[in-house]
Amino acid sequence: MAAIEPFRATVEFSGGAEQKGQFWADFACVLNSDRRLRDTAFALAQAITNAQALGDLAKQATLTSNPATVQGNLDHVPQALALAQAALTLQERLGTTAGPTGGVVMTYPGLYTGMSGQFEKALAHLDEALLRFRRDGQTVWIAVANNHKA
Repeated sequence: MAAIEPFRATVEFSGGAEQKGQFWADFACVLNSDRRLRDTAFALAQAITNAQALGDLAKQATLTSNPATVQGNLDHVPQALALAQAALTLQERLGTTAGPTGGVVMTYPGLYTGMSGQFEKALAHLDEALLRFRRDGQTVWIAVANNHKA
């Protein structure tokens, strides 16, 4: 926190949209690590607004899946599911993407759909996430998705 927080005023005052978006995304990660979940949700909302202004669908999809996790950690499962589904919709507009993002964005609807009692849908999402992670050799995420599936 001590390393990043002093830059907030500077970025808000004189940063461009890309700088502001990157700052808020990074700041959200730091806040989340510090378990300041409500502040994390605010920072992510700022980052999403910047990604929307730039028309960056990939960043919007990733950033929209992050507050899903925050809402899930706050035990707000319906809100987490809505955000996870919104992130998936954004991701689907991009088409097939490589790397962990496509699988991660599929994992969260699986997790929160399962927590909502829709197990068949949850398993379908998690199976698709696993296919993507295996395709891209994402060992850590394979373990995460398998854990959620179990």
